[in-house]
Amino acid sequence: MSDVVPAAYQRGKRISFTRGDDFTIVRRLPEIPIGQGLSKAWFTSKDDLTVADPGALQKIITPTQGDDGIIFLETEASGKTITVVKFVLSQADTLSFRASENTYFYDMQGLSTAGHIGSLGRGMLEVIEQVTQAS
Repeated sequence: MSDVVPAAYQRGKRISFTRGDDFTIVRRLPEIPIGQGLSKAWFTSKDDLTVADPGALQKIITPTQGDDGIIFLETEASGKTITVVKFVLSQADTLSFRASENTYFYDMQGLSTAGHIGSLGRGMLEVIEQVTQAS
């Protein structure tokens, strides 16, 4: 399961957020073997699955920190090292969603260092219209 921090909340595979808020999606991936890490990951959202990429919003991250997030290794309390993907959605990103659409599909995919593409997670985004329009 993903962690959503701080301006959104998650129920199962559904992430709810308010337009205009910043939030981060963090996905811990213990199933990826060490030495076969990720070189790239995508977060893509669409209101219609037949729409070509990039859809409503697409974030691409690498092991180098960028505005869209980062892929990194984390050591758990047990001593096990796992791969983590962190996608950052800014205020401008969340304002690009139309609250009138309300629900979007999302998925996360990763490209392994061996050149294999695989799904890392999927679900629904629920967009809530903002009341206060802070800037």
